[in-house]
Amino acid sequence: MKYGELLREIHGEKIRPRPTLGANPFKEKPLEARDPALSNRPERYVAPAHAGTVTFDYSNNDGRFILGSGDMAFETAWSEGGRTSIHTYNDPASIRTVALATGARSFSDVNDASIYDTSSRVRTPRLGEIVVWQNSAGYYALVRIDSLKARGHGDPQDEVIFTYVIQTNRTASFGDA
Repeated sequence: MKYGELLREIHGEKIRPRPTLGANPFKEKPLEARDPALSNRPERYVAPAHAGTVTFDYSNNDGRFILGSGDMAFETAWSEGGRTSIHTYNDPASIRTVALATGARSFSDVNDASIYDTSSRVRTPRLGEIVVWQNSAGYYALVRIDSLKARGHGDPQDEVIFTYVIQTNRTASFGDA
């Protein structure tokens, strides 16, 4: 008898058959499809309501965030401007113009959104200032910059928090907003 068999005999342990051969550890396994922990789907970058407050990491989704829906959709475009300012653009196809509502501190201060200078493709609002966008369907939206964070200035992430309202009657007047 062999030594291992002798020990099993003395202790009353039966010899068990070898287990079946498992999967080949050298063969590549197909990757399992899983949903990411954080969604990067477009729905994450859309606020379909006509008014609201948005918190958006402008370093994601190419700096794009959509406000509204249908004819009242505004694909806004953003990039870092500094600790107290941010760049806004009229580059997306749904945007006709972008302007600053200079002197306006609340939406109701904007009696005629069409009077503001729209001659540049980029505007750089500061905290508390209001951006005026007109979309390709002729609707106007106002956005007030409420808070800014910038990684380039020591913050943990890039972030803009803004409040917005879309004028649903296609006029340029927000006097009662």
